[in-house]
Amino acid sequence: MLVVCHQCMPVFDSFLSNGPHVTRLSGKHWGTIHSHQSNYYTESTFSDEVIVCSPETSSNLSFLHINARSLTKHYTEILGYISNLNHQFSIIGISESWLNTSNESLYDIPGYTPYISSRSNKKGGGLVIYVKNELNSCTVREDLSTFGDNEFQSLFLEINDLRLDTSPKNKNKNIKLLVALFYRPPGSDMDYFNSKLASTLNILKPKKTKCVIMGDFNIDLFKTDRHGPSKKFPEIMKLYHFFSSNN
Repeated sequence: MLVVCHQCMPVFDSFLSNGPHVTRLSGKHWGTIHSHQSNYYTESTFSDEVIVCSPETSSNLSFLHINARSLTKHYTEILGYISNLNHQFSIIGISESWLNTSNESLYDIPGYTPYISSRSNKKGGGLVIYVKNELNSCTVREDLSTFGDNEFQSLFLEINDLRLDTSPKNKNKNIKLLVALFYRPPGSDMDYFNSKLASTLNILKPKKTKCVIMGDFNIDLFKTDRHGPSKKFPEIMKLYHFFSSNN
């Protein structure tokens, strides 16, 4: 899933491709969200669709999320998938990396800088945000991230000095963007997760922080009519002006 903050995001085009989730951010029409049906694509048709809708320009950012279920096991496969796409994504989020401190340095993606949060108290989980080297002014927001919690993990990254709006009025205006990656394991306490998520987003609200959230939340949104915690999750997102780009 990828969700975006309506009060701060320009145009989003989104697709779903057999697992990876991708969205484009452009600086041409601020405050507008364009939705696309979440279709399933083969690798080739997905690649063609992305290059048409996500041209690589200085005013575009594009986001790709992949639930790896072991970056160690699927590293070569993921590298091949990314290299075969006709587009180099600005930011790639990997959930369930299953990395640890002994092997974190072994799974780079050429042209990207990794920001890693691995579980230290148990196996599984783990988050990696790969950022294109051109976006080199990045800071991990430890005050917002959740590292050692068994119920979920989050990694917040602040990217500075972006220039997304190319209009004459704002072409020299630098922008800060928060990119967050979440992983909530199946069966973990959803009420607890919702409470912590709301608390974190509440910190961002008064600052009108520009933010993109990626992740695997393991929440069945088809159950919102009969399951309170599942219903609460999209309500929290809407309350803080976040909208789902795809599921």
